[in-house]
Amino acid sequence: MELSKKRDVDCADRMGPANKSRSIYPDKQSSSFVEGSIVRIKLTQFLTYDEVEFRTGPYLNVIIGPNGTGKSAIVCAICLGLAGKTSWLGRASDPKDFIKYGAQSAKIEIELFNPYDECNYIVSRKISLNKSTDWRINQRPTSQKAVEELVTKLNIQVGNLCQFLPQEKVAEFARMSMQELLENTEKSVCRDDLYENHQKLKSARSESRGMEEELESLKEELDQKRQRNIRLEEDVKSYNDRKKFLEKVEVLKMKKPWLEYELLREQFRRAKEEKDRKHIELKREKKQSEGLQRRHDELKIKKENEEKETRQMSKYILTKTKDVEEQRANLTNMTEKIEQEKNEFNSRLKEEEARKKKLSALQEQLVSLEQQLADMCNSNDEQIIAQNLDKVAKDLRAVNSRMTNVQTQGEELSQEIEGLKNHIRCKSRQIFVRLQTSIHFNKVL
Repeated sequence: MELSKKRDVDCADRMGPANKSRSIYPDKQSSSFVEGSIVRIKLTQFLTYDEVEFRTGPYLNVIIGPNGTGKSAIVCAICLGLAGKTSWLGRASDPKDFIKYGAQSAKIEIELFNPYDECNYIVSRKISLNKSTDWRINQRPTSQKAVEELVTKLNIQVGNLCQFLPQEKVAEFARMSMQELLENTEKSVCRDDLYENHQKLKSARSESRGMEEELESLKEELDQKRQRNIRLEEDVKSYNDRKKFLEKVEVLKMKKPWLEYELLREQFRRAKEEKDRKHIELKREKKQSEGLQRRHDELKIKKENEEKETRQMSKYILTKTKDVEEQRANLTNMTEKIEQEKNEFNSRLKEEEARKKKLSALQEQLVSLEQQLADMCNSNDEQIIAQNLDKVAKDLRAVNSRMTNVQTQGEELSQEIEGLKNHIRCKSRQIFVRLQTSIHFNKVL
């Protein structure tokens, strides 16, 4: 292992700017490989592979296997290992997506044939999940730009579909035009000057067409100028006439300011006269408008006073409206109370009539008792008279007592009736006064 590392370092040390001698190494003179051919590919934790290494032949190499066994993975490894872009593959857009599931990094190692040295070019790329990439050439750390320069020097074009065609780009290859196919083919062959000469030829052809078009344009312009020269002969005469007119115009232009001054002075004079006349009219109108202004001020003050009175009257009307509503409510309550008093008065009258009837019955009973007493006085039986006198006396006392009670109740009823009458008369007067006030307020409104 140490010997292998030492040999790789020695090979890297001998790789100068580009093998100054450019003579084929003796041990490789009989090799069928050409410079830049892939000699060996080693993949570690890349897509479906844990670790795989195989060597290629100098001619056609065919990889055969069922679907999903990693044939396309080798194509992807060649592209990514030689500083190609993920967009050229048409698969994942991020290099970390090519790391095998569950692994932290993937490594691609490609050995390219170098006929001018004992050691071949060994390009390795380590892709990590943190999107960092470690590039090495012959075990020495390097940059992606250095790898791209090496690949370009070896004429390896992984972005050229005529040299490197992934299966996802077959449809795009089929859509290429004849011109694009020709140019990509020229790029892919070994002669570096072929594509450049083709581009120079295209540029020369474009310049030739431009010159031919310019020549035709110049011929047309020459014919147009000849025709124009014929027309200009007539225009020269017209120009000379025009020049004379222009001289006359210059003279008139010099006269124009004086004419404009005279015109403006006349306008100024008329405007001043008009201003003076308007000023006099203004003074006259001011004198006439002074009386109107005084009248206007008086009317304004009167309007303000009337508005003030209107506001006060509105407040007064609002207050009186509330009072009227309260009086109406009180009137309704009083009317109900009067009806109650009248009903009570009628009830008392009925009681008085009943008392009078009862008093009349008692008086009749008293007359009857007096008649019985007189009859008993005429009788000769003293014992019977005495008994009847006792009985009549008791009845008289009872009748007198009842009459006294009836009279007392009659007096009380009379007093109550008289009080109810007075109360009704008082309420009636109050209602009359409030009705008069309400009628007067409605007249005011």
